[in-house]
Amino acid sequence: MKWPSKVESQRWEIGEFLDVYRRLPHGLDLEVVEERDKPDFFVQEVGGVRRFGVELTSVYLNDRSVPDAHMNESFDWLDLECDLEQLALYEARLAQAVGEKVKIARREYDIRYPLLLSIYVNEYISKFITKERWYKLRLDHDTVFGDTAPFIEVLFWNLPNNGAFSIRSS
Repeated sequence: MKWPSKVESQRWEIGEFLDVYRRLPHGLDLEVVEERDKPDFFVQEVGGVRRFGVELTSVYLNDRSVPDAHMNESFDWLDLECDLEQLALYEARLAQAVGEKVKIARREYDIRYPLLLSIYVNEYISKFITKERWYKLRLDHDTVFGDTAPFIEVLFWNLPNNGAFSIRSS
């Protein structure tokens, strides 16, 4: 199995993110206008003038998830059992990743446009994160999610049934 390059992966990921974002109740039809760094892309509303920066990130349970599960053809994610301890660890890693991105963005990102943080929930155990658990994650990590500026929205996606969970700045 050939693993995609970073560029291939980011191009696929931005396309998927834009598709998910478009389907949100508050979503917009956005298109890429520039590939860059910090944030990864500038996007613009189709037929409009509003622009946004999009930062992409993926969060894994640990550094061995890709070789041990994602690249392992014998790994059976369909019969994966819910391990509440591992699930709580993964949820904490999701919140930690957001906090780290916020800190870096405040120091280093081009913020001439509002920023969106795309969190690709790319771990098999995430199939056990229910809607109630997403809300609890948000509440349990209020120090992270209470102020995500300069990101105006954090979107967790790749959830079961093409779902997403959005946390928007107030």
